[in-house]
Amino acid sequence: MTPEQLKFYTELMKSLTAFILGTGAGIFALITSEEVNVYFLTFVVTLCILSMAIFLTLLVYIEKNMKP
Repeated sequence: MTPEQLKFYTELMKSLTAFILGTGAGIFALITSEEVNVYFLTFVVTLCILSMAIFLTLLVYIEKNMKP
């Protein structure tokens, strides 16, 4: 893996981390609000789970392709 590719994947992981934290904060805000919109909460939870899956997939891909 070239240094440019590693830099690209690192930046992608940073943005995915920010997205996961943002959706997690959104889930917390939706749960603690007085009036919960179930459809919107389901949508945000789905986005959070999808972004975590992409993050883990990318992490495994980077670990497999790193040359010692």
